[in-house]
Amino acid sequence: MIITSLIILIILVASIPPLKNIFYIFHIFIVLLASFAIDSQFNEIDLFSIKSLRIFLILHLLSINFVTFFAYYYDKYAAKKQKWRIPEKTLLAMALIGGTPAASIARKILRHKTKKKNFKIKFWIVILIQIISIIILFFF
Repeated sequence: MIITSLIILIILVASIPPLKNIFYIFHIFIVLLASFAIDSQFNEIDLFSIKSLRIFLILHLLSINFVTFFAYYYDKYAAKKQKWRIPEKTLLAMALIGGTPAASIARKILRHKTKKKNFKIKFWIVILIQIISIIILFFF
């Protein structure tokens, strides 16, 4: 499991350069830590088996949603305190790779990025891309 997670995370980091920031690094740390814990409990999981990939996907989605919510929270805090902000492309990229539920919840609860029309359009494009991807993945 840990090897599977490492390989997939290396591919993700290499393919999505804008996400090389502290929040994405935190996400990677969480997934690797959880993978290590699972690997030590279940030694029979094969590299790239369906079970291993499902576990990785669950860990990835839990982690990226936690980190995405925290990123939106921090960006809202930074906006109020006039500190360094998280670029919009980073917030959108985190939503794109699985953090859409947390991003939606954070936008609603924190009332962050809800009035900016340009961001809303890009956010809905991210959701549309995810829906199309899921349809292609499961039906073709």
